[in-house]
Amino acid sequence: MFFRFQPNSKHSSLKSTSTILSLSLFLILSLSACQLNTPSSLPPTPTPNSSTASLEEIITAPHPIALIDNNYLTLVNPDTGAIYTLNQFSSEQLPLTHNLTNFKFSPDRQYIVWYSPQQGFLKLTIASQTLEALYPPSDWLNQNPYFEYTSSPATIHFIDTQGTQIYSIDLSTNSITQHKIPYPFGNIFRIAPDQHHIIYVSGFEQTQQLPQYMFTTLSGASPQRFSTQTALNKRQLITWLPDSSGIITIENSHQLTFIPRSSPQAREPFFQLEETTNITDLQLLEDNLYIFANNKWYVIDIHHKRITGRAPVEIAEDIHRPKFIPWYDHHFLIEETLRLDPEQFNRLWISNFMGAKSIIVNNYHQITIDSQTPSI
Repeated sequence: MFFRFQPNSKHSSLKSTSTILSLSLFLILSLSACQLNTPSSLPPTPTPNSSTASLEEIITAPHPIALIDNNYLTLVNPDTGAIYTLNQFSSEQLPLTHNLTNFKFSPDRQYIVWYSPQQGFLKLTIASQTLEALYPPSDWLNQNPYFEYTSSPATIHFIDTQGTQIYSIDLSTNSITQHKIPYPFGNIFRIAPDQHHIIYVSGFEQTQQLPQYMFTTLSGASPQRFSTQTALNKRQLITWLPDSSGIITIENSHQLTFIPRSSPQAREPFFQLEETTNITDLQLLEDNLYIFANNKWYVIDIHHKRITGRAPVEIAEDIHRPKFIPWYDHHFLIEETLRLDPEQFNRLWISNFMGAKSIIVNNYHQITIDSQTPSI
């Protein structure tokens, strides 16, 4: 199915209603025709942040992001704060929750893909601003609508059919292929930078320590299963090295371990912090590992295996409920959550490791909180 977006369209008004009322007054009062203003009792129609750049400027920026502002898809260049606002979505086309990672640009910047629990995977073709439904929703995907891209051609990959199949959709043709997963693990996976290998993370019947993993290819060839000394609640904190030789995972709370793809049992220490630290986040951005432990972010150069930056959470102590998102060039995006009952919205900041920061987007992800106490 298709939906056509018209960029920079105006909100609908009450012009027709006003015209009818004006004609009625003319007949009754024999006055000259007039047009009534919108009744003051009606709330104003929400308006999105106005565009400050062209669409071309945004999609050619180094690392654009997409977010929802009053149900409008808004594209942002975090490096400059420039935005471009597309047209409005219906409620059925929106993700279930607000998250900065919901809307993902394809590697070639031709498409934006996301998941809606009512319409499934949706694809926006940026040039034509045409929206298409790619794949229907399912109870399985509603639990975790995770997907990843590969390029040449731009393709999304996700798990469905109760965890037994991995699906691939070529975004240039919308054609779908699927492969059986050798040993179903769940719905968490990571595709290697070589776009050929994949690691699956335990999910099914995994209630004890020593989480299970599996290296294989996208087609399911040569599966290798193994376990690690990782806390179960951290089993998804893994990342491939840029050369696809293996993954980095957390063991014993303070240690990063390298697990080679060719021989998972031949693991070796990669980096470790003091034994009193507890790593709770791990992300790779270009050639830097961002790890979070004991209220501090550490940046580790993966080639030299040394710390190149530190940033305590106190750099955002003046921001309400900050959420740190590691970013490029030794920066963080910081999402602020503000609640002015019954309204809640976010603001987006960019900050260096010293805490010098500026606002990128003043408000987005607006929601109304139902604060009424249910009757007993």
